[in-house]
Amino acid sequence: MMTMGLKSSAYWCSWFITSLFFIIFTNTILVLAGDIMGMEYFTDTDPGITFVFFTIFSICMQFVGYFLSTVVATIKAGNSVTYLLFLLAMTIQVLLGTDLVTFFYIDSAEEWWGALLRWIFYFYPPFLLAKGFSDIAKKSGYAYDGKEFRWKLGPGYTYADLWISNDGENLAKLKYKSPSTAFIMGLMLLNCVVYGFLTWYFDHVNSSNRG
Repeated sequence: MMTMGLKSSAYWCSWFITSLFFIIFTNTILVLAGDIMGMEYFTDTDPGITFVFFTIFSICMQFVGYFLSTVVATIKAGNSVTYLLFLLAMTIQVLLGTDLVTFFYIDSAEEWWGALLRWIFYFYPPFLLAKGFSDIAKKSGYAYDGKEFRWKLGPGYTYADLWISNDGENLAKLKYKSPSTAFIMGLMLLNCVVYGFLTWYFDHVNSSNRG
């Protein structure tokens, strides 16, 4: 493309438009399939919320991929990094897509080290996915009620719930106060900006990604 006189921005824009098409198509199928299968997470949540949430996350991960492509020089190294990030993302989702994510927001985690740890994870999109997923699942699926000592089906997740902070008591009887799902989605958008800037920067200063 550059030999034809096009700027590198045309290359990135073409890839973004292509990936955006697949992201919208994939997440539409995801939401429809979840609703058809009768999964509470989808049936008890407004489809617009789940679609936008997963779409923003997918775009966020796309920008992470763009950034990695500018700093990883070879295909072999790229495959290794991709598999490592995939395994790490799956581990985080399995562990923190549940009530365990609240341990990042318990009272003792309000110290400086807790805030630092949270902000480090805030720039790793799979953590944001796990946090947002947990927020929605508590109201659109079965969640443990620490007061009644049993699992209860939530009332459903609405647009109003996006702006409500998540306070309560986790399985370990520890009180926590975590930010709203809208805040998490805002952090995903911030990640897009940060990783987009890093992509632009390293694309201009790192020549090893041009073959």
